[in-house]
Amino acid sequence: MSETELTLEILYFAGCPHHPDSVGLARDVLAELGLEVEVREIAIETAAAATRHRFIGSPSLRVNGVDIGIEARDRKDFELSCRMYSGGGACASR
Repeated sequence: MSETELTLEILYFAGCPHHPDSVGLARDVLAELGLEVEVREIAIETAAAATRHRFIGSPSLRVNGVDIGIEARDRKDFELSCRMYSGGGACASR
């Protein structure tokens, strides 16, 4: 991967009500900005997978492997749960 390539990972668990909107919103924002970014959706299905992926809730967004929430980067409470974001609850809806 070159320095200018970006990857957006959206980690979620099956049935997360915010997963589809978060994917759509992310794609809309990327298109508005004119950015060609690979978007990877990663389903987290077990507690072991949550730990392995350092998953702190659904949906979680990472750019080039780094969580978008600075406050989340040192968290260790990996689990299959909903993710709350400061400033507006769970993932913003469209």
